[in-house]
Amino acid sequence: MAFAAKIVALTERGCRFLSFGLLMAITVAVLAGVISRYIFNAALSWTEEFAVWVLFWLICMGIINGHSGGRHIAINLFSRLLPPRWQTVQNFAILTIVSLTTFLLLSAGWDLSRLIGGVSVTLDLPNAVRVAPLPVVCAVSFIFILGKDVADRRDFLIRLCAVLAGLTIWLLLGRGEEMPQLGMQPSLLMAMIFVGCVLLGVPIAFAMVLSAFTATSSADLLPPPAVVQNMVAGGGKFILLAIPFFLSAGYLMNIGGLSGRMMDFAATLVSHFRGGMAKVNILNSLLMGGISGSSGADAASTTKIIVPEMIKRGYDPAFSCAVTASSAILPNIVPPAITMLVFASVADASIARLFVGGVGPGILMAVLMIIAAHIISRQRNYEAGTQKSTARQRLVAFAQAFPALLLIIWIIGGIRFGIVTATEAGVLGMVWAVIVGAGIYRAYGWRDLYTTMVDSAVDTGLIGLLIAVASPFAWVMIADQVPQQIVGWASSLDIGPSAFLLVVVACMVALGTFLEVSVTILIAVPLFLPLAKTFAVDPTLFGIVVILGAVMGNITPPVGILVYISASIARIQPGRVFVEVVPFLVASLIGVVLIIYNEWISTGLWSLMN
Repeated sequence: MAFAAKIVALTERGCRFLSFGLLMAITVAVLAGVISRYIFNAALSWTEEFAVWVLFWLICMGIINGHSGGRHIAINLFSRLLPPRWQTVQNFAILTIVSLTTFLLLSAGWDLSRLIGGVSVTLDLPNAVRVAPLPVVCAVSFIFILGKDVADRRDFLIRLCAVLAGLTIWLLLGRGEEMPQLGMQPSLLMAMIFVGCVLLGVPIAFAMVLSAFTATSSADLLPPPAVVQNMVAGGGKFILLAIPFFLSAGYLMNIGGLSGRMMDFAATLVSHFRGGMAKVNILNSLLMGGISGSSGADAASTTKIIVPEMIKRGYDPAFSCAVTASSAILPNIVPPAITMLVFASVADASIARLFVGGVGPGILMAVLMIIAAHIISRQRNYEAGTQKSTARQRLVAFAQAFPALLLIIWIIGGIRFGIVTATEAGVLGMVWAVIVGAGIYRAYGWRDLYTTMVDSAVDTGLIGLLIAVASPFAWVMIADQVPQQIVGWASSLDIGPSAFLLVVVACMVALGTFLEVSVTILIAVPLFLPLAKTFAVDPTLFGIVVILGAVMGNITPPVGILVYISASIARIQPGRVFVEVVPFLVASLIGVVLIIYNEWISTGLWSLMN
């Protein structure tokens, strides 16, 4: 057992290092293309294709890294309510499904690598090389499925039996090619399997893959290798390369001390009002949202930094967490939000328009939350205002925060005016973050840089994996005419674009209550997008509304993940936080309604910049 534990630890360390290497390869390739283009006025034809190939390899590594770090997104609604014996049964069922799905991916990936032909256009490599890492990664992932806790013999035996059960089912199904013909509508069958797996607690990525495999094979829509080919296409888009760069830039800004400087700047603007620290919390999320790009990261970091200070100043702990969880909505709509990149990849929307369009709604939502915090602070007599900061103090704080603000200005301006693409802006932002944090402020060394980049590589793989597996999921719905049927039904209703968007918000909040924001977007957008086109809804407005609805679900009971993140870190009962979230949820709903009925809030800045 000790030897097995060492094998698992060494494999995990090797996989994390490999993920780091893949991220560095993508960075070097894209940066080389930027330098060649802008300095030497010559384009390197191979960089884009190479970076996209390596991105898919990094996405494949997300399977392993999700297992090794327990990072795969899953919903555990019922596990805590079950007695220990039934928890063991549930865990066995989850592991069996995960093992079966992994075997399906392994065999389908292996078959695709043998069947796919041709040579890449610029790399002059067989196309099979792009797919080949998938079966290898699936095989290695069983080390972590089996060896999560090798010192626990009982747990190991349960895992071994689950893997053997998955293997047996896979063989009985003819390696996925002999799925039973159930005579059901493929999309309905897929939805039933997906919902059942999610409610059981199966990681969402595996639930989507298994449901897509079952639906396509049982209805003879696609053979298993074609499902994997669909995944490769979904995860191999050039626009997705912006995700690792913006993630890395945000992480590097955080460890580089920019978070504290932005917080100090926010404090000089609002701390002299009653409830100043609550307003600093919200304003900090607005300013840092474009850097962190993640609501979960913002909720976690702000809870650690600001919530203890708010409690020390007399705020109720549950209210402090509610402010933090609610303001964590903002990073999803303030550029460069990762959710905007996810939406753009699904809806084929303009990143430039989304980034610019998110500024107005972000400011509006922040103002409405500040008003709610001000009213509550006056009613409860929270924290009287401190002395107003002088113009000099504000100027000094602004100068210290300017490098982070400059990054946001550069991203919006550079993309809007066609100077750089979103991916190029991301890699330059990442380089700028290193220059500021390590070079100017000397806030971290090589070890911290390596750890941060590994975390960014792991998160990129996990996000990319969800996008990749959602592609065959969406393909089944489209092939089964589901969006077309919804469009036909909606066309018969006597509603306008605004009423349609209100329905979208309600559906997204309901889904977002149970699902992570990116997952909600990946599932819902293929269904609503044709309707949005039918109602002639502006794509930017549609994207903002979809994202806001999904992330608002993340603070809605019973499973609002942002509330649980903040409450767990602050060690407070989530139920109390959910009660305190209500005023901010109402403020957010008012904001969404204003955005829907005043399109210029999301499109006006773009028109002004024209």
